[in-house]
Amino acid sequence: MISKAKNFRFGLILFFVSILPLYAQAEHKKQWEAHMQGFYSNLTGLLTDVCSDSRFYDVANKKRIEAEVEQLASLAHSLPETNDSKLNSDALFPQTAAMLKRQLEAAADELKHGNRIYARALLRTIPSYCIACHTRNESGPQFAKLNFEPASIMNKFERGEFFAASRQFDRALQEFLSVIENPSEPGTNKLMWGKAIQEALAVAVRVKKDPIVAKKIVQALLKADGAPEFMREDAIVWNSSIDAWIAEKLIKNPSEEELFSSAKQLLAKATELQKYPMDRNADIYYWRASAVLHDLMQLAPNGAHSEEALLLAGICYEVLNPLELEDIHQIFYETCIRKSPHTSLANTCFNRLEASILSQYSSVSGTDITKNLLGRLQELKALAQTK
Repeated sequence: MISKAKNFRFGLILFFVSILPLYAQAEHKKQWEAHMQGFYSNLTGLLTDVCSDSRFYDVANKKRIEAEVEQLASLAHSLPETNDSKLNSDALFPQTAAMLKRQLEAAADELKHGNRIYARALLRTIPSYCIACHTRNESGPQFAKLNFEPASIMNKFERGEFFAASRQFDRALQEFLSVIENPSEPGTNKLMWGKAIQEALAVAVRVKKDPIVAKKIVQALLKADGAPEFMREDAIVWNSSIDAWIAEKLIKNPSEEELFSSAKQLLAKATELQKYPMDRNADIYYWRASAVLHDLMQLAPNGAHSEEALLLAGICYEVLNPLELEDIHQIFYETCIRKSPHTSLANTCFNRLEASILSQYSSVSGTDITKNLLGRLQELKALAQTK
């Protein structure tokens, strides 16, 4: 018969054997979170330069910005190549992390070649990898807890962009609304004012999914003195789209099929409204569709519609970004290619991706394509080709 002392010792051994893996897991998670906080901290530092014209193009900041990008690229290289469900539940994490590394390397390469406008466009999309990595809309990493504030040199609009890029959405809305409600304030021009409206609506519709906040933004546009007539016309259609949204019956806990069906219905309404590529009448529907697609990818990252959802999300973001200076749509197209290689869907995604990259690159960097970008396109083309 085993004595009580032996029983106790045996139980103590079992306890430590069982708790050690949990302790190791906790330590691993702690290290992971510390690493990501370090990455976010460096990123927010860089974003103060990227979100400000004067800071980014100031010759005095050139070397420092290049060093910041190199440092961020180095941090990105330590991200794991395989998915750990205990740390990140997104099945697409390894692909997105690898794409993030390539994007930072490309930005560093473009800076070295003097293509600062294109490099800035690449750097502005880095927070989008947080979105794509976690297939998110309102969920995911927020930067609000970091002890970091944008430089006082930024104006209200630039602060709004900084907060939106660093996923501090409530603060972003506050800054954008301040710009929208004060169109005559010194330093606010019509271009900045119009972009503040678009940025605010993107947060209200895609992130917050709040038609009441969206309506408040549109009403501020309609009441503003001196608003461009074309924007007033867009706002009337947006207002009607928001009213239709308010009248819809909310589906609680929608299934994968319901989300996919909803996204396709919203896209159908968007394409019906949009009369030409630069027509902004359908933006509310495109923002809503992108939000539903994020929900779908979060609910079923490897579901029956996961690959097509990537293509549709890419289309939404491409339409919503007519100037093609921020390329989150390219993230979705590339993920689509890597997730479903050698398929007709991958080929469709590559065709859209190639056209977008070359159009964007030529508009800001001329015709001299770097080896880094050319190699990326060749690799993706080989992956997209059907066997």
